[in-house]
Amino acid sequence: MNSHLKIFNPQQNCSKNFQTTYNKETILFEMHPSDEKAQMNYAEFVQTTFAYAHKSFSLDPFQSIDGDHTTAVTQYRELGGAYQTQLDELCLRADKLHVGLAIAGEILELTNEIDQWFGHGEQQKCPYLQASQKEIGDLCYYIQMLFNLYGFDVNIPDILPVEEAAPNRLAVTKYGETLVDYIKRVEVYGQVYDSIALHEHILNFLEALMSLCPMLSTTQQDIVGQNILKLQTRYASGSFSTQESQAKADSKSE
Repeated sequence: MNSHLKIFNPQQNCSKNFQTTYNKETILFEMHPSDEKAQMNYAEFVQTTFAYAHKSFSLDPFQSIDGDHTTAVTQYRELGGAYQTQLDELCLRADKLHVGLAIAGEILELTNEIDQWFGHGEQQKCPYLQASQKEIGDLCYYIQMLFNLYGFDVNIPDILPVEEAAPNRLAVTKYGETLVDYIKRVEVYGQVYDSIALHEHILNFLEALMSLCPMLSTTQQDIVGQNILKLQTRYASGSFSTQESQAKADSKSE
């Protein structure tokens, strides 16, 4: 399925600011979480805006307590240190399952938006077209997170189709289900992990997803660019925060 994918060599000197625009050839951008500008690619951007399990789960319930509890805190931290590896593995597995569940949910949302798009006349299609584009962007986000979590050195904008595949909504659900099921079997049922198999599942799903772009009057570069703009609006601080996630400033700005 992924025989049409190739590696695109991005220029490394792009200085476009994604707050207002993006370079369609490179999908490199600048974020401003502080006074210093930091250039990132999409893989790094996704890394900063993902809600990692370890950010909200701590072994140390006494971390804000001092004074008479010093001894208890020390003993607890020593005990926690002995289990740190297990905790890290637990959090990593939680993050992988988080992404699997997210992909399943996003596929359902995308399918619904496309069905709505097909079911309306030309004058009423625009909202569903835009919603479908955003759902594909959300799926690209979680696909990139899978690459990150499983240690694949892949930046989605560097992978471009050599030729356009025919739009295939059934392929999206088929390969998406296969991918999510594989994650479940490895992370929950203990099936032996095969990096080559997972890589194949991800690329098959990504190519099926990208086949929808021409039908939806968009491109892969535009999809990723819009996703970055959306999340930069949501996470104005430059990285994930629970408060900004709940506020969803990007929805209010539409």
